[in-house]
Amino acid sequence: MKKGSSSIARWPSELYQLLVIGLPVAGAHVAWMGMGVMDTVMAGRLGVVDLAGIALGGSLMWPILLLFWGTLIAVTPTVSQLRGEGRTEAIGEVLQQAVWIVAASSVILIILFHNLEPVLVLTQASPEVVDIASRYLSATAWGMPGILMYFALRYMVEGLGRTRPAFVVAVTALICKFPLNYIFMYGELGMPALGGVGCGVASAIVMWFECLFMIAIALQPSIRRTGWNALSKFRFRWTRIREIVSLGLPIGLTSFLEMGFFSLVTLLLGRLGATVVSSHSIAMNIAGVAFMIPLALGQAASIRISFLVGGQQLLTARLISRLVLVLAPAVGLFNGGLIILFREDFAGFYTTNPEVIELMTGLLVFVGLFQLFDVIQAMVTGALRGYKATRFPLVANFAVYWLLTLPLGYFLAYGLASAMGIYGFWVAITCGLALVSVLVSGRLWVLANRGVEKDRSLGTKAA
Repeated sequence: MKKGSSSIARWPSELYQLLVIGLPVAGAHVAWMGMGVMDTVMAGRLGVVDLAGIALGGSLMWPILLLFWGTLIAVTPTVSQLRGEGRTEAIGEVLQQAVWIVAASSVILIILFHNLEPVLVLTQASPEVVDIASRYLSATAWGMPGILMYFALRYMVEGLGRTRPAFVVAVTALICKFPLNYIFMYGELGMPALGGVGCGVASAIVMWFECLFMIAIALQPSIRRTGWNALSKFRFRWTRIREIVSLGLPIGLTSFLEMGFFSLVTLLLGRLGATVVSSHSIAMNIAGVAFMIPLALGQAASIRISFLVGGQQLLTARLISRLVLVLAPAVGLFNGGLIILFREDFAGFYTTNPEVIELMTGLLVFVGLFQLFDVIQAMVTGALRGYKATRFPLVANFAVYWLLTLPLGYFLAYGLASAMGIYGFWVAITCGLALVSVLVSGRLWVLANRGVEKDRSLGTKAA
């Protein structure tokens, strides 16, 4: 009893630690997501076709990018655990091997994004929308090496417990994005007005800016001592690359499957017209902004737990896991209530089209409802990464979203005599998120307790 009370008494201090680590990450995510909001708003002023083109292109780009970007997330818990073990000299090698992954991934993405028009045509969207989406992807492709290198460096720095640099880079990039969008989308300073395609050009430039800024940060003496920039030690080491990929690929695949699911829903809604696609895109954009805060707290839990696991402080790691299981529903209820309460204001901020506003107002009710479950699965999945448990969320996401939710959504949207249209998909999405949140929460509870019991067993034997 005393032990349980003691653990609960430590929650405030551990919550403080999570907030210190997580708030800068949340700020970075919100600022980065703010660029997406900016793109949507500025494209919306150009018209429904440009907005739908960016939405359609993004629905293919982001899931694919997340597959490669998500794999690099493994750098954070790997570095954090090495730091917990006191093995600072091994951290530089992790980043150096991640660079090889960045190089290979960049080549694949550039080629792929220049050849996605046949896939876009299959969505049955109008030729005008397909053309904008295709050229938007081609323009953005040239920023892939920059953004992947940025994330590799960022995740190393965050694994060292330093999350503020990413926030500074993201806010600066957000500030730069507006004039670049304005120049290339609307045709200023002698540049042609490229519309939605100009958004892709601006995005590529910003991606390289973020990369160079993060390199400058990583060259600070306190970070450089990890040896990440020691060219004399830069060698291809398959063992370390395999370790990063085996841990990170399930993360990338989980992100890909989750984002791919939502993007496929966007593609399946294409037949319902540009208004429906635009409304759905904006609703998902708002959900994405709200998602940044729990995602950041999940990353903070990952950093903290992996550091403690590396230092063999498994009891404290379990305490943080339990804190996450309590904190997540509270954050979800807060986010959901806020979205439902101000749904009309959010809709009016994004667009002036009355048809889009009317449809969005209804969709944002669903966005608010599924916040509870979306926040839980985001924060708990982050905590699981601290234990390097990345395969279970992958299996849960695939089984629930692709084998259950997608068929259910399609049936509700198109298969019934009184088809629910877009609302059918949103009903299914809410149910799917609820199931995933329950599954990953159960897994975290079991894993956190198992680690402590195993440690106690070894301690008893040693005694």
